[in-house]
Amino acid sequence: MGNNGRETITAAITVIIAVIIMFILIVSGCTAPAQTQTAVAAKPIAKNFYEFDQATYEAALKAGKLVFLDFYANWCPICKAEAPEITAAFNELNEENVVGFQVNYNDGQTDANEKALAKKFGITYQHTKILITADEKVVSRTLVAQTKQEALKQIKDSQAAEATK
Repeated sequence: MGNNGRETITAAITVIIAVIIMFILIVSGCTAPAQTQTAVAAKPIAKNFYEFDQATYEAALKAGKLVFLDFYANWCPICKAEAPEITAAFNELNEENVVGFQVNYNDGQTDANEKALAKKFGITYQHTKILITADEKVVSRTLVAQTKQEALKQIKDSQAAEATK
């Protein structure tokens, strides 16, 4: 076999090896990162009341909603007692412009976003409930353990106060 034959075989083997390496890299997951991300929706607790999720919270603000934040600790007896009351209030509430979030506070489930949110609003105690506007202005704050009716009143009073501005 002459030099031209050896060069042709060497070139063919090089191409085959390159194709095999590319195939192995693709199959093993060594590809460019995807450009799109799938949004993860917040887990609903009740109608328009969710476990806190930063993306869903930001979307609610952007949509101009009144936002109810319940700073909840899983070890807090007051939080546990009022949780079904707040859930019932949201299930009864027929206001699409109001959304609520149960924000973990100083427990094993609290993430960095929840800690930052508590700091931003000066939350120093679990079972604090606040209502904020789309520009994150606090319009209502309470530490009182709420019944369903008290939670509904806090929301409706906050709506009325914002409507008169």
